[in-house]
Amino acid sequence: MDHMQQRLMSLEKSIRRMRIALLLCISILPGGLILGIAEADRLLRVDKVETLSLATGDISIIDAKGKRRMFMGISKDQSIASIMIYGADSLKPIIALSSTKDGSGASISLADSKGRDKMVIKTDKDNNASVFYFNDAGRVTGGFMNSGGIPVLYAQKVHVTDTTGIPRASLLTDEKDGYQPGLSFFDSGSQLRTRLFFSEKGISGLGFFDKNLKNRGLFGILPQGQAYVLINDSLGKKQDMIPELR
Repeated sequence: MDHMQQRLMSLEKSIRRMRIALLLCISILPGGLILGIAEADRLLRVDKVETLSLATGDISIIDAKGKRRMFMGISKDQSIASIMIYGADSLKPIIALSSTKDGSGASISLADSKGRDKMVIKTDKDNNASVFYFNDAGRVTGGFMNSGGIPVLYAQKVHVTDTTGIPRASLLTDEKDGYQPGLSFFDSGSQLRTRLFFSEKGISGLGFFDKNLKNRGLFGILPQGQAYVLINDSLGKKQDMIPELR
């Protein structure tokens, strides 16, 4: 009888221990699940990767707001490899680098905040290279080109300065004058002294100016082919013209 009673008491103690263990499991399990999810999330977020090689189709770098800020990849037809850096809007690249699959052409482009090209540097067919600048309307306003080994300068205005940085000459096409070309020369104070100009509908010629910017003399020619020499006084008024135009 005593032996049976001892066994019953031992069984009751075991049951109480099992109940306590079960309650502990129930209370710990949700916290464990939360910790497990957090740990899995930590493991899936890769903060640092060290490898000798990485093979993939493309890579996107995302900022803290989930916006793509950088892309590296190859086009679907495998013809162009590119690297693009985006602004906060992630819509249009601000900086783009690309290369063709055969290596014969490559480009670097810089754009403004709206994705409009401002500067493009590119090579084409191995021996052609160019640098282009764009205005706000997307039109080319200037550039340098090497086409087939021949260097070319493309610009609406070119300034030539002395060693102190003062402009001494300029070559330009003036939009207000129908893009007619003109070559001007300046003194050490950047004052206009001589100008060679051309006009399809007006006077073309070579003009001379004094220190007060008054035109003192002009050797000109009209569209009809009439040539003449004009001499002005210090106020810019005509003193003599040979021959007299009528």
